Amino acid sequence: MRDYFKICSELPDIDVIGNDIECDDSIGVDEGAICELIEIGYNKTEIFGLTHMFVARKRARSQLKV
Repeated sequence: MRDYFKICSELPDIDVIGNDIECDDSIGVDEGAICELIEIGYNKTEIFGLTHMFVARKRARSQLKV
């Protein structure tokens, strides 16, 4: 997910308005399981991420980098 999020933020010829991951809360999830996942390299966004909201606007031709 980290690469996906980064790639979206670097798309050419657009102005990013929003690039967010909406996450579920950890209520009811075993803390031990969360700690195990974090220990092997996951972050809380990767564990609880539900939806990626990406909003962008294509730049007008006059604003494009040449």
